[in-house]
Amino acid sequence: MDEGERLIEQLGKARTAMQRALSRVDRHREICPAWTVKEILAHISGWDAVGSSTVRAHLAGEQPPSLEVRGIDAYNAYLVAGSETLTYEEVVEDWKRNRRQFVNALDEAPPEKLRDRVQFPWGEMGNIARLVSILVEHEREHASEIMEMPSANEYEYEDESEDEYRYEDGDGEAAY
Repeated sequence: MDEGERLIEQLGKARTAMQRALSRVDRHREICPAWTVKEILAHISGWDAVGSSTVRAHLAGEQPPSLEVRGIDAYNAYLVAGSETLTYEEVVEDWKRNRRQFVNALDEAPPEKLRDRVQFPWGEMGNIARLVSILVEHEREHASEIMEMPSANEYEYEDESEDEYRYEDGDGEAAY
């Protein structure tokens, strides 16, 4: 398995953890201070878009867009505010699309480009593998927050489409 495949696998595992967490909670429930599931998904989706644009800019020999001026908190607020007019289903579609674009960008990257030093959008320097590691950990942290919530009922994350990040539940059934 090459570096790109390993990074894509890590993203897939983080997404599976999030999908498992989503199956446990009502999508309207507040998860972290003033954020619902929809807003967390919009937040993660936006960071996947940042990951994708960083990889694509690096592959093109360009500087990735910078969030340094506005700051991470301002960008997070922007992502959540941007989801206010969207339905939950639209946010889920964005969440999926931005992950596919991120995975596609990584898939197109030659292995040596994954090891090159780049400036991350928030100003830190590192390689693409480090960027992916940060974003994987980010999604896992949010999935853990959801999983740790007391839940009176289990909710099923509904998705009609075939998704590469499906997992089998304890009964051998396909779940998200």
